[in-house]
Amino acid sequence: MKLRLGIVLLVHVLTGSWLTPAVAKDLSQQSGKELYQRLCAGCHGERGEGDGSIAAYFKMRPPDLTQLAIRHAGQFPADDVRRTIDGRESPGPHGSRQMPVWGVALYYTDTKTPRQEQDIQQIVDRVVEYLRSIQKE
Repeated sequence: MKLRLGIVLLVHVLTGSWLTPAVAKDLSQQSGKELYQRLCAGCHGERGEGDGSIAAYFKMRPPDLTQLAIRHAGQFPADDVRRTIDGRESPGPHGSRQMPVWGVALYYTDTKTPRQEQDIQQIVDRVVEYLRSIQKE
């Protein structure tokens, strides 16, 4: 089981988590939904319900991202979500982080320019807004 999980995660990392500079630049033109499908759906599922193609291989099931507002008294926690995606929010007592840190991954895949941080934040913001749009009541 551990070897199988390792192989599945390695394939996921090689195909999505380690981005080349060309891929990072390409992401700047994608919508929030397209970014979500490319970066998040493998774990969180096509509709964000925590049932992605590799979700079964984790110790903890990826969270249902359509329930974030419900779990926060009806308010979508945009700042918390943004910090989780870009790597500033750690899982705390839940153990080590299994989710890729996209802000850091994107930052280190492109040449450094004065606008790079702003561009990366715009990519993260588009994913956050897409997640806001898929919240269930």
